[in-house]
Formats: sequence, structure tokens, C-alpha cells
Amino acid sequence: MIGITRDRIPGIPQSNYVGGKPSMIILHETANQSSTIDNEVAYVKRTWDDAFYHYLASWNKVVEVADPSYIAWGAGPAANPYAIHIELVRDNGKNFGDAYSNWLDTAVMLAKQYGIPCKFNSQQNGIVTHHWVSDNMGGTDHIDPDSWLAANGITLEKLEADLINKYGGAYDMNPGQVDEFISWSYNQIAAKAPTDAEFKFHRQQFSQQGDKWAVELVKGFKDDNVAWKKYKSQLDTANAALSLKPSQFEPVTETVYKKKA
Repeated sequence: MIGITRDRIPGIPQSNYVGGKPSMIILHETANQSSTIDNEVAYVKRTWDDAFYHYLASWNKVVEVADPSYIAWGAGPAANPYAIHIELVRDNGKNFGDAYSNWLDTAVMLAKQYGIPCKFNSQQNGIVTHHWVSDNMGGTDHIDPDSWLAANGITLEKLEADLINKYGGAYDMNPGQVDEFISWSYNQIAAKAPTDAEFKFHRQQFSQQGDKWAVELVKGFKDDNVAWKKYKSQLDTANAALSLKPSQFEPVTETVYKKKA
């Protein structure tokens, strides 16, 4: 991760978060096509009494303009008392991939620092877009960063996957359980052992998508496979697993999991 430069706005108020620390991270983009990160720092120092945020991320640096220990005014009164705000700088799209990566690295670093889960656009205690706040919490009507991401080939689904990957994966089953589930799926449904390449592929999918990939893996074997019908009931087991954590599972035979009684 690129180093963070501190260049804070002087004289801004210091108000505490609800609960004493941030519980969500809001992802923004500046919507100024040609502005550089230095331009944006200068601008927010002049206009902070209208709105300000905590961080700006560009292709060549990340700047902390407000202390994340205190709230900023970035997404309306409903969200601000809970949120750290991070802006993605456009800079004419220069080195977008680097800017995007720095933006996500900053979000993940802060999420881990403050114990914020990597749950994307699904709950207040997590990482969300400004658009999600507008739709779900109110107090603002902005829809960033959707359009700028789309203009650079980034869907919200990819944004979520990239966040999870940087956070360190989304395993609900632990890696050993993942390997067992992959082996079980191939041996029992497809009547063959997975190849090294297949293991690698499915491990990657579990790391990005979590336990929901268990369902996709099982569904991926065609319905006309004779073994599919025999083991169709295991899809219900996989579905039931989606909202459960490892502590709620116990092994049954070698590789099938059920909720503890």
C-alpha cells in the first residue's frame, strides 16, 4: 500500500462518533474530471464549512485531510456520525488502476484498524458507497462513485470482489473445510477427483465470494448427471450453510456439514 500523507484542514470541528468510533466506511469520488489531488486538497481547505471528508486517493498518493478519530461532513446527517469518508480523485483518469487500488487499500486498512467488517452495500456496519447511503439512510442525494467506476469498466460487483480480495478473503468455512467441500463435490457428484487447476479455481472463488460459492459449485454440475439426483439434497445443505459461521458447523462423515444441534 502507498504511504499516506497528512495534510489536514485547519480549524475544523472535532465531533465524536456515535459509539465512540467509526462503524462504516463510505466510498466517494470527487466528480471533478480534471482536478488533481493537490487541487482537491486546496479546495477542501477553502470550502470545508460546506462539506469535507477524511481521505483523498489518487494514482500517486493518498492524503489525510481530516483526523479519522472524528466525524466529517461527507454524506449527510444520517450517516456522518458513523462514517469515515474516502474520495477517489479523477485526475482525467490518469493511471486509474493505481488510483482505484490506493482507494481500496485505504478503505481496507481503515476497516481493519477500526474493526469494520468487509460487508459491501448491505448494512450500516460495513463498507458502502455514497449512492447506497442516499438510497438507504437518506440525508443526501448523491449517487457516486457509480458512474466514474462504470466509465472505467468497474461494476459494483467487481468493486465488492476487489474489496473482499484486499481484505483477505471472505471465508466462512475455513480453508481446510473449503478443500474438503471441493473434493466432496467432485468425488460424489462428478465421480472424479478435482485437478490442481480446478482446486486453484474454486479456492479463488471461495476467497472472493465466501460460502455462497458452495451453492454455485454444486449447481455447476449438470442436472443430467446421474449422480446429481442422488446427491441433490446436498444443495440444501450448502444453501443452509450460507449464513452460518464455522463455529456453527460440525463435520459429518468426511466432508458434509450441518448446523449443530
